[in-house]
Amino acid sequence: MPEMKEYTTIKGRKIEIDISPEACHPFGFLHGERIQTPSKGPATIIGVANVKEGGCSGYGPQLWYKRDNASGVSFWVDLITPEDFRRAGFKKI
Repeated sequence: MPEMKEYTTIKGRKIEIDISPEACHPFGFLHGERIQTPSKGPATIIGVANVKEGGCSGYGPQLWYKRDNASGVSFWVDLITPEDFRRAGFKKI
């Protein structure tokens, strides 16, 4: 069952993100997990939402995160499976 929570994106827009384990699990993460990104430092997994940010539509569901010291949440494009994240160099911390 979806568990929606409102967040603010790095562009200052409000977005509803599903933080449920059912939504996050297919990406290989859970809401609140800490990760090390390959290039942007540590971050916290937020959840899953369709991307409509900045006119970007058609990406479908994406995993959203909040980098340490960032003003809002953001998402990774084209990383959909746990294997995608592993190959890209993401690690749980």
